[in-house]
Parts: sequence; C-alpha cells; structure tokens
Amino acid sequence: MGLTQVIDDQGHGTMVAGVIAAAKGNYVGISGIAPSSSLLVIKANEPNEGTFLDSSLIEGIYYAVDHGADIINMSLGGPYANPLTKTALEYARNQGVIVVAASGNDSVSTPYYPASFSTVISVSAVDQTKALATYSNYGSSISISAPGTNIYTTFKGNAYGFGSGTSLASPQVTGVLALMAAYLNVTDEETIERLLLTSSDLGSLGRDDYFGYGLVNSYDSLIHPLVTVSFETFGGTVLQPIKVAAARPFVCSQIPEKDLSVFSGWYQDSLLTVPWVEGTSVANANMTLYAKYTQSSYLVTFVTAGTPVADLIVAANGTFALPSTSLDQYQFVGWYKDSQFLEPYIVSAVTDNLTLYAKFEKLEIYYNVFFVTPGSAIEPLKVKEGDSFNLPSSSLAGHTFQGWYKDSNCTVAYQSFPVMSSITLYALFTVNDYHITYWLDQVIFETLSLPFGSDIPLLSPSKLGHSFSGWFLDVDQTALLVETTLEGDLVLYGGFSVERYLVVFMMDDTIISQSEVNYQESAIAPEPPAKPDSVCFFYQFSGWSDSFQNVTFDLIIEPVFIKTFKPESVSLKPGVDTVHQGDDWVDAGVNFDDACLTVTTQSLVDTNTIGRYAITYSFYDQATMIYEIKRIVSVIEKPEIIQITLLEDVTTIYEGQTYVDPGATTNIGTITKIGDVNNLQAGVYVITYEVVYQNITFQKHKYVYVLKVIEAGLPVAFLPSEKKWWYEL
Repeated sequence: MGLTQVIDDQGHGTMVAGVIAAAKGNYVGISGIAPSSSLLVIKANEPNEGTFLDSSLIEGIYYAVDHGADIINMSLGGPYANPLTKTALEYARNQGVIVVAASGNDSVSTPYYPASFSTVISVSAVDQTKALATYSNYGSSISISAPGTNIYTTFKGNAYGFGSGTSLASPQVTGVLALMAAYLNVTDEETIERLLLTSSDLGSLGRDDYFGYGLVNSYDSLIHPLVTVSFETFGGTVLQPIKVAAARPFVCSQIPEKDLSVFSGWYQDSLLTVPWVEGTSVANANMTLYAKYTQSSYLVTFVTAGTPVADLIVAANGTFALPSTSLDQYQFVGWYKDSQFLEPYIVSAVTDNLTLYAKFEKLEIYYNVFFVTPGSAIEPLKVKEGDSFNLPSSSLAGHTFQGWYKDSNCTVAYQSFPVMSSITLYALFTVNDYHITYWLDQVIFETLSLPFGSDIPLLSPSKLGHSFSGWFLDVDQTALLVETTLEGDLVLYGGFSVERYLVVFMMDDTIISQSEVNYQESAIAPEPPAKPDSVCFFYQFSGWSDSFQNVTFDLIIEPVFIKTFKPESVSLKPGVDTVHQGDDWVDAGVNFDDACLTVTTQSLVDTNTIGRYAITYSFYDQATMIYEIKRIVSVIEKPEIIQITLLEDVTTIYEGQTYVDPGATTNIGTITKIGDVNNLQAGVYVITYEVVYQNITFQKHKYVYVLKVIEAGLPVAFLPSEKKWWYEL
C-alpha cells in the first residue's frame, strides 16, 4: 500500500481498474462503468508474480475496510478455503462493505475462494452471445454473471487492449454496485438484493448454477421497481414476504405445510380462482399469494358403549380395518353410520371426516369349552351358563385315550358339572407297546416288545458263506421293510443269498480264464499253460498255486513250473590265467545271458604272492544258488629283464663294399644272430639278435642299407625304388 506498492508489475490490476473507473470525457481509450468513483488500490500479489499469499490478501481486506472502502473487488482466487480469509470477509460485511470476486477460469464446478464464501458476490462470465464463457467456473455459489470475453480495457504503459476472464466480469459487477451506491439511498443489503433481483434472467428461471440470478443490468439496477409478495397460508406454515422485480416472472420456492393437508399451489385471489403460474405470472405491484390445499387425510371417530376405540387418521381415499369393541352380556353386531343404527358401514374409500356407531345386542351367557389334545382335534363347545355337556373322545395313533384333565400336567381328572365359566380341558394318552417277531430260516430268530414310535431294530444275523438280504414283510420275501418306526405289531422275515466268489487263473499278469462260483463250489481249471524256456532254464508245468476246490473266498491262481538249469548256458570268458608276480591282473568274468540270473564272484588272487588261486563264480536264481564254476590263476616268478645292446656299426654301404658286422652283447644268456648282409645286392637287410631265457625269447633288430652306384667315380647313390628286405636264414 502506498505509492510504490501499487505500481502494477503484472498488468492484471490495471485491466481490472480500467473496467471499474477508467476516466470519462478525455477522448482516450475507454470509460469505466463508474468513472467518478474513487479507487483504493491495494497491491497484495508477490513481487513480479501473479500469485498471492493468503496473509497478504487478508491484510488487504482489513486495510480496505478500515480505510473507508464501500466495495471490494477481488479478481483472484484459489481452491483453499482459508478460515482466516473467511473471518476477514465476515468482518467486511459486518462493517457494511460489499465484496465481489471472480469465480475462476478453470471451467469446473469446484468451489474457488474467496468467491465461494457466503459473504461474497461470486461472478461468472458470459460471452458475446450471453452463453456461459467456456472458461468460466460455475456451481452453487454463483451469484450473478457479467460479460467477460474480449473486454476492451486499460493496459500497462498507457495502452489499451482486449482481455478475457472472470477477472474482467467481476469488476463490471463492482462498477454497477458503485453506481448504485452513488445514486441510490439504500442499505448495503438492499443494494445487493436490488443488484440480484434486477439482473436479466438467463438459463433456468430464477437462480441457477451457471448465471446465478442472471446477467448484471446496470440500468435496471438503478430504476427498475421492486415489489413485495406476501403469503397467506390459511393456518399453514407462516412464510415471510419476499421482494421481486416488478413485471417479471419469478420463482417462489417456499412451500407451506398444514396438518392433514397437501399444498397444491398458489393463487392470486383469496377465493382461489386465479392460479399463480411460475414462469408466467408476474407481480406489477405489491401483492399477496394464497395457498391452496387438498385434504390429505380424514378423522374417523368411533362411538361405542363398550370398550373404547381410539380415533383413526386415514389418508384421503384410503381404507381402514374396522376395529372391534365389546360389552359384557352383549354381542357386538357392527359399526353404523348413524346413531339410530339404520345404515351399516361398509368399508370404502374415505373422502371426509367420519363418525361410526357401535351396535350391540343382548345375549344369553355362553361359555367356551376348549379341548387341548395331541391327538385328533376337538372343536371348542359353546355351553350355556349352568348347563353340562358330554365329554368327547380323542384318538392318537399308537396311544390309548385315558380321559380329560383340568390341568396341562393331567393330574386332576375332569368330572362333569354345570359350566359357570369358560374352561380348557387337556387329553391324557398312554403309549401302546407292540411286538416285533423276527423269522429266519423258518425259525423265530428274535422277539421284541417296544413302545409305539420306537426305531425298528434292524438285526443283522450272519450265516457262513451267505449275505444277509434284509428283513421282509412277507414269507416269500418280496416286500422289503422300508418303515423305520414302530406303529403296530410287526412280523419280519429275514433272507440270505449265497455268496459268490471270483476265481481268476492268470500267468505273468495276463488272465488265462476266470469264473464265479458259489460258496464251497469248485472252479474248473483251464488247460495247463506252457512257459517258454529261457537261455538258462527249462520250464515244466507242475500244477497250480492254490486249490480251487470248495471255494470260500476270491482267488487269484497262478501256474507253478519246475525250473531246470542249463549248465552249458554259462562259461568263463577268455582271460589271462598266468601272471607274473607283482603284475596287475584283471578278472575277465563269465558269459551268461539270462535276466533271471545273478552272479557273485569270490576271488582270493594275490599277485604279490606266487601260487595257484581259485576264483569262484556263483549263479543265483533269486536267492537260491544253482550253479558254480571256477577259474584257476597262477602267479609265477617274474623273470629278469634281458638287455641286448647293439655294438657301434656303419649301417650304410655301397654295392661291392665290404660289410663287417660288429655284433651285439647281452647281460644274460647267449646271443644268436639271425640274418646277414649281401654287399653285392642293393637293398635293406635286417639282422636279428636273439636270446632265449627260461623259455622266453627276446629279440633286437638292426637295419643295414646297401646302396647302388650310378656311374663310376660318382659318389651319388639312391635306394631302390622299392624296398627289398633281405633275410638270410
């Protein structure tokens, strides 16, 4: 606040101020709506930003009120309803200051504040066609609308231009309020009332959520008359008078209530002949509207010399159930429409208040005798006072009737005597016992005696080799017992059926034959099956696994075969049977090809010790050993190693050169030379040096090459094109 604080850094305030109070008659730009009004400009936005702190806004409201403002315009808002802002606005209204605010530019019905506070006139915007501007907010808080699209106004820098938004609609309403404050001598409340009632109605008749009470009308706000409409409710809810714009249709939302009545509309005359039609009828001067009702319910009064009957309130055109009334020593006949009992009342739609009269006729005294029985029902008796009556009998299945008693525990028997009051009698029954006789194989099996209604015991006799079929009601055993409770004497006949058993002959999980036989009957065996010989066994049928004579249970019978082993089917695998002491020895194993057999090996061979050793191979058919074979392994002394060493030699010569064999040496035994060299014939000659020791032969070979001479005097030689091996034996 102050000169430096009201310099506009955004341009928004300059636009709003121009709409309200731009100077008139200077031939520049525009004239504001109230050009002669004084502006108290309060800058509350953050420096160089278009945002506000609530604290700044609140401070500005208090400042404006305390410094003489009549009207506050706030072209700003946000979604937060700050309670401190609400308090500041309430302070302004209590001081007679009118507050106007823009509803917001988000095209939503979400409340924006401060416009949505109840103390503020909330302004929506319309476009040039008087339609709600596409950007304008709307909702239940909208009070009035004003033009907000393409508004020509003042800009920063002594310029003018167009702007749109509810921020420019709000100052138009503020400007009109300023004109009203200047020209009308009315209170602030009356000013607001006149502003709203003289607006040009848009949208739905009366106030709506888009335009409020309508489009602000500066001319009508100053001169259009208001009239008072009062209400005569004829004993209904008292309604306060309202003010409306003269000669304009208006909405009357007040509905009176009246006991036993339904409001059906307003009329312009007390005789209720001229209806007031909302949206068409107008008030050209002060007037009174008269409420018309239709009866909603009626009072039905009952007049009786007997027991009192309360009045009823019955809906119009409704019906009701006729109540009952009683009078000692009289019979109630019914209700009548007159006290002379000339016209009986017949239940029908109630269209007016109604008084009904109870008619009684003198009666002789009769008393009721009631009979309580679990058996056959007995209708109550009406017995004249002082008379007696014959006691009836009741029956109950499975029981014997013993008589009537005065108490429900049946301890005091009733004796017939003159009836002097209504009484209730109770029947006593005792349960009957019945006999059950059980016959089995033409002999009585069991006899029982049980009370009526007992569960029938279903005895379960047994017979070897038979199944119990159940209890029957006839000797021929065709009618099976289905009852479960005893209702009389009963004779039952038990039956058995012979059990049958399944006898199956099968081999290797395959059924050979099967049949069913009766208890202790014998089955017939099929032809003995043959079982193919395996690699190691002959099979011969010897009989069946179980007896099938006098069968007493289900049987699975398999053939039994005598199994004979084939010794020739197994043999030793070729292997080393002699090994030198200290050498490794590997068992070659045995040959057999029958999955029925398994073999175990027992070996005591010790190659570190010279000797003869037996390896035993045991063949098993399952857990039974059926055959054995042995392998003999000899561990002998390991001979010394013979080393034959070739002496240094020339092993390549030409044809005709003399070859002298230097020979070889041995560490054990005597060397024998095999083979020689023909120095006249080109070729490759092999000389073998051999030593025989302890029957073992050791050899070492030497190769000598004889080359062919090409020409005399030339040292060039070559080997023959084919290798020729010369052995001299």
